[in-house]
Amino acid sequence: MEVINLIEILKAVILGIVQGITEWLPVSSTGHMILFDEFLQLNMSQAFISTFLVVIQFGSILAVLTIYFKKLNPFDGSKTQKQKRDTIDLWTKVLIAVIPSGVLGVLFDDKIEEVFFNSTVVAIALIAYGII
Repeated sequence: MEVINLIEILKAVILGIVQGITEWLPVSSTGHMILFDEFLQLNMSQAFISTFLVVIQFGSILAVLTIYFKKLNPFDGSKTQKQKRDTIDLWTKVLIAVIPSGVLGVLFDDKIEEVFFNSTVVAIALIAYGII
């Protein structure tokens, strides 16, 4: 039983390495995670795998927030009033831009996952965008 757990931990580490490398490259880190999961096949429940694929990206998100915190913080005391307004304008635009995709994601989450989150679609998309 311990060998199986060790193998699953090793698979998780490999997926973490893939995530860490592809997050900073101009490629789809999520797409690569889906492809690697197709080959490594984590022997866990689907709920665990879905959660793992989201949580494993948290480190990358935290790194980006750490690096850009000062630039994205409209309340930074060292910013001029114009810089603060520009930052608030940026956040306003981001929030407005997210609304349509958020609504569509909530309404069609299951269908989107069913159609697009499989290795065939991901591989075709990565190849097509790589050629473009």
